[in-house]
Amino acid sequence: EVPPAATPRVPAFRLTDPPRRFDPKGWDGWRPFPDTGFTQADPDEEVSAGALCRRIEALKRALDDLDGHARRFARRQARRAQMPRAARRSPLRPGLPPGHDKRAARAVDHVLAECHGLALQALRPPDTS
Repeated sequence: EVPPAATPRVPAFRLTDPPRRFDPKGWDGWRPFPDTGFTQADPDEEVSAGALCRRIEALKRALDDLDGHARRFARRQARRAQMPRAARRSPLRPGLPPGHDKRAARAVDHVLAECHGLALQALRPPDTS
């Protein structure tokens, strides 16, 4: 008898952005695309949407369990508060949010800027004055 195939595990939604990499030499703000090791995709060829589907499924699971993820984030922040100040890392990566467009030509650019502002505001310590 053949054992049933394991269903692929849906990845957890990341609570924090990965740290940005910075090149100490020759940094001009842009990381060039590698010249070797990649072939250009044929624009007429279909590509797999598996990775995108898994990411959307992880986002759906996170949105379906907002209370659980809020508790998870609160635990992370409590652990972070116990760390020495020098070892603390913000859950948001430094700088502008991913996908930021200075021109803000589309409605999604305004939504992104608003969400980033709300995230920064939520991380500020409460005003006790």
